[in-house]
Amino acid sequence: MNWKKCLLSLLCAAAIVLGISLSGAQAAEGKITILALNDQVITPISSTNMPLKVGGTYYLPYTVFDPAVVDVDLGVKYSLRDNVLTLYTKQALLKYDLNAGTCEDRDGNTGYTRAVVRGSMIYVSMPSVCSFFGIQSYQEATPYGQVIRLTTSSAVLSDRDFMDSALSTSIADAYKKYWQAQESLNPSPSPSQSVSPSPSVSTPSPSPSPTNTDSDDKRYVTVSLAFRHTDGTGLADILDILARENRSALFFMPTDAIGDNAALIRRMVGEGHSVGLSVGGGPASDAAQMLSEGNRLLELAAHMNTRTVLVENEDEDTIAALEADGWSVWSGNVSLPESASVSYSASYILRSVDSKRSLAYITLDDDTRSAQILDIILPTLKEDGYSFRLAVGEALGW
Repeated sequence: MNWKKCLLSLLCAAAIVLGISLSGAQAAEGKITILALNDQVITPISSTNMPLKVGGTYYLPYTVFDPAVVDVDLGVKYSLRDNVLTLYTKQALLKYDLNAGTCEDRDGNTGYTRAVVRGSMIYVSMPSVCSFFGIQSYQEATPYGQVIRLTTSSAVLSDRDFMDSALSTSIADAYKKYWQAQESLNPSPSPSQSVSPSPSVSTPSPSPSPTNTDSDDKRYVTVSLAFRHTDGTGLADILDILARENRSALFFMPTDAIGDNAALIRRMVGEGHSVGLSVGGGPASDAAQMLSEGNRLLELAAHMNTRTVLVENEDEDTIAALEADGWSVWSGNVSLPESASVSYSASYILRSVDSKRSLAYITLDDDTRSAQILDIILPTLKEDGYSFRLAVGEALGW
């Protein structure tokens, strides 16, 4: 009888393991939330355009309303300096102050649902935005997951006609490509792979790191990197480090440095970085002239222009005038300590980032010291689970 009990135990254990394996396989390709605006499915489906459910309410990434991306009758403006998101039409406006956690309309009335930040994205309440701007919403459960369609006066198809047309074509195709992308990002381990940990060589840390009991929370802190031009001695090394770590950054160039750095600027653009301009402050009219000349030189150097600027002396009048003219003004909240060693500076930056609760805008120089600091902090930030985002505030005109 004992051998029968052993056999039964083994069979039960096998059934449990098999059940776990099957559950994992089903979870690997489950249902998702698919968003459509007017007559198009937003593709490719990713975390940057997938609706998020918070407390039973759907929230939408603010970028889905960008008229430069999709055909919607809504404008989007995000101020890096003030951490304020604005959605607007000619008749109405909603302003989300992410620092204060408020939302108000053009007349200063509050009481609207505030935005939330998850990972590298700002989300706004779908019912609140749709109701305020007169956008129609439609939801339908499908074999691929929940489909949410938002429509404005630009929509041609009815909800039923759209679903009948898209379900077996664009929706099915978007779903398939989404899971193919997920599999390529998270491949299943091979059965032949050893589960034994391999020895690693210990490398010195700039400061002792306490045990991170809130590692999951770091996923909700977004880190953006920017470099202001000083002497440029570390610029090539900085680009090499960013390429190795697969990170993007924003580089600010003064007008008089563009010509000498044309080749590196072309490399920045080619490797997925963004280039902004920097001005020293002073009269707003002088800053506007310098920025116009800077964009002319950027066009010659790399066939590009920008609407992102760093005001070196943070002159309030200059900043206000540039923002009124449609410029996004960079305002970092994590900076280098003055005249400190590389190890201390790296530790200082890591502590500063750790104190942030949603957004960490790191401003470094482009000299050799900053390159050495970057080489220390990037692997640590990655290991701690922070999200990264290329901060390009494309402020749109009214």
